[in-house]
Amino acid sequence: MLKIKDAVCKVINDVLSEDGRTLESTADETKLSTLGLDSMSMARVIVTLDDECKVAPFTQGGVDVTSIRTLGDLYRAYSLSPGEGAKDSASVEADVVLAADVVPSSVRATHAKDILLTGATGFLGSHLLDELLNQTDAVIHCLVRADDANAALTRVAKSMERRGLPLGDRLRRVRAIVGDVSQPRFGLSVKEYEELASRIGVVHHCAAWINFLYPYTTLKPSNVVGTEEALRFACVGRTKPFHYISTLGVFCGLQHARATVSESTPVGSCGPMALGYEESKWVAEQLVVEARRRGLPVTIYRTPFLTGHSATGAWDATDLYRLMLEGCIQMGAAPDWDHEMAAVPVDCASRGIIRLSLQESSVGKIFHMSHPAPITWNYFVKQLDSHGYPLRLVPIAEWLRMLLGAIDRREPNALAPVRPLFTPNAEDGKTILDRLARDRVAILGCEQTQADLKAHGVGCSAFTPELLVRYAARAVGEPARR
Repeated sequence: MLKIKDAVCKVINDVLSEDGRTLESTADETKLSTLGLDSMSMARVIVTLDDECKVAPFTQGGVDVTSIRTLGDLYRAYSLSPGEGAKDSASVEADVVLAADVVPSSVRATHAKDILLTGATGFLGSHLLDELLNQTDAVIHCLVRADDANAALTRVAKSMERRGLPLGDRLRRVRAIVGDVSQPRFGLSVKEYEELASRIGVVHHCAAWINFLYPYTTLKPSNVVGTEEALRFACVGRTKPFHYISTLGVFCGLQHARATVSESTPVGSCGPMALGYEESKWVAEQLVVEARRRGLPVTIYRTPFLTGHSATGAWDATDLYRLMLEGCIQMGAAPDWDHEMAAVPVDCASRGIIRLSLQESSVGKIFHMSHPAPITWNYFVKQLDSHGYPLRLVPIAEWLRMLLGAIDRREPNALAPVRPLFTPNAEDGKTILDRLARDRVAILGCEQTQADLKAHGVGCSAFTPELLVRYAARAVGEPARR
């Protein structure tokens, strides 16, 4: 067996290479958050390391890793003493303290000719960039982790091309800034930071580390500290309107079960959140709300799961619902979940967010970018079954046994690389999917948001059978069936 650190670096590099990237540094303190590993990519790293090291630490409860060293240390510890996982005892709510220096000035930016966008290379971020270029004449400055400006711009352009959103002539209105939102001053020099702050008139903060496997403490630097840094930037020099991408997951605590939550429903205390990711976004949103109290012009957009583009079906290959589609089609069976899918096509969400962001009346508001006519998972499956994709609904426990059995037999399945998401937790026997669906039945209202969108001429594509079949076809890499 390879030495554990060598194994960690090799596996990470292999996963990055699938997206045309490499592991630039194997230094112990290389932060995992800087590598762009989302939940699905990280799950592929984990399942491979589980096989290599013959242990599975991520099924034992809360674990906390932030770097190559700590990931290696985790597997080394379990290799020596299996089953002894460190527990996360951090107090999430105690982190809702916005730094005292994050205070907007009395001078407000008077133009939006230059816009800062964080998270531009992500799934939603790419579509936000597309809409900002389509709906405004502004120059869009994208904060990107890269070695230099050329590499940063190339990364932005490739992420757009990969999602069917080529920049073309619009590239002249895109600026790539090498930086890291979680670092003081974004990692820029004092001069660079002040010059950028004097130029930017609006901030769109979309950057977040979306990872369903990691605990709160691991995600805090990217999602909480990063948000505070973005808020601080919005207050430097002229006060800049701040548009924040949150998640409907802030309502996923058990205190909201069976309740209808609207845009005006108080989020309340953090409560027993299901995922560390949601906890990190809950804290981050509270910081944004505090900045609003201090006078920063803030608009919050809570997004649900994002499905593929409504016209092309283009959908990130690492998205959970997309992988579920492909994996279920490969098995010919799907879990019997009669739960409402909190999802919306990514282009509908991004178009609505940018249109709302351009309205002065949106300042101070919270919007729910959920679908006005959601469907259930079972409806989705039945539509595919009747349109050429044979699928039978089976009880969840049976489906999990089928899936894990298929993976154990090495049968081809899109869900094999993300097996940790389906492995029961040692503490309560529940899987990530239990936490994402069965345990959480809040009804997500969006009436006010839809009224505002309608007033500004923005609609949302229906989840028609044709669109659902288009999604399935893209998931399995074939032409859509009629």
